[in-house]
Amino acid sequence: MEKPELRQNSILHRIRDGSMTIDSSEEFETLFKIFPENPILYKAYGNLLAKQKSLYAASDAYGTAAKLFIEEAKPIHAIVAKLLEWRIVKPSHDEAIAFHSALRKIRSDQKPALSFWTQMSYSELLSLLLKVNLADFPPSTVVQKLSGESNALYFVVSGALKETVFKPAKEGQPPVKVSADLTENDFFGIIYPFVKKVKSQSEVETITRVESIKITKPQLVSICKKYPNLEELIKDLYLKREDTDSDASKRIIRRTVRHNIPTKVKMKISREDVGQGPLILDGFTDNISLGGACVFLEQKYRHGPLEGLMGRRVKFIINLLSSSVDLTIDGKIIWGKMVEENEEKATAVGVQFKTMTDPDRELLDAYCSGGEGEQNLMWNLWDSLIKKQD
Repeated sequence: MEKPELRQNSILHRIRDGSMTIDSSEEFETLFKIFPENPILYKAYGNLLAKQKSLYAASDAYGTAAKLFIEEAKPIHAIVAKLLEWRIVKPSHDEAIAFHSALRKIRSDQKPALSFWTQMSYSELLSLLLKVNLADFPPSTVVQKLSGESNALYFVVSGALKETVFKPAKEGQPPVKVSADLTENDFFGIIYPFVKKVKSQSEVETITRVESIKITKPQLVSICKKYPNLEELIKDLYLKREDTDSDASKRIIRRTVRHNIPTKVKMKISREDVGQGPLILDGFTDNISLGGACVFLEQKYRHGPLEGLMGRRVKFIINLLSSSVDLTIDGKIIWGKMVEENEEKATAVGVQFKTMTDPDRELLDAYCSGGEGEQNLMWNLWDSLIKKQD
């Protein structure tokens, strides 16, 4: 299968897909200083704690991840984190009701799968969560075969897949092959209407490691007999997809994750303690928050000693829009790791930001959140410059 050039450089992406291992609580605690409220980190930390048999601590980490995913309006991610938590510690009735209430408050028309999970009644949601399976697939795995019986519904939690549809062509011509990407919050698997045996109209193969929620057709049929409204939600799930995505050839190929746009940065590292001038290193980041950033150093710096950088004060310079608009933030290098990059070693360092002025914090916040695009960032820049003059 032809593989698109998906970005693999993001620290958080590497942690999520398992290509970079964080194997100590101390290392996670350091990363939390850079990304203080990142649900991906808390979920990965829960996985480590569960592996170490620290089950109650793992449950707490999963619970925190679920709460943060809810705040980010990511219901499917929150459901997975909650399932992992509840498989360790059975929830109380009040906890389950509170989680359902939080899901119901999320509103999004962007993806049919999101409204599916947020419109269920309390009883419908619990019945479904008791039946679903969490299914992980490595890259290059055929999850759904063309013309095979479609007997399960999958919701993509993370990762990317390629769906290939073979459309009929004119007589004497080979079928037309149309491909599109499936990413988080997409779904696949034709299981409705329930009364029919449906053959798959497409082949679905993983591009990266994929995390998914899976529920079989017999399980759904059984639940819907008790809760007929759930069948209406499933019907609506497919109808909405047909309305927004009826022609696979018109799909937008989504190969990047929101906010993971690589940004060139410069670090001016203090070496006054050894009687030397500042060391200036160039790199890029696609993981940045109000707490800090993780930076991949450019090739010429990738084989230097990490030990000499740890704990040093740094001026972190990020280019916001053009060469004339830079934001300089004081910080400290608190984390470093050698990682694999195209079968070569690469150096990644973590910078924890120190106290910022309110205008600088607003600028960085506008950059991290994306706002309404470049115009919104320009407005924040203008507003911040006004404040600095006051």
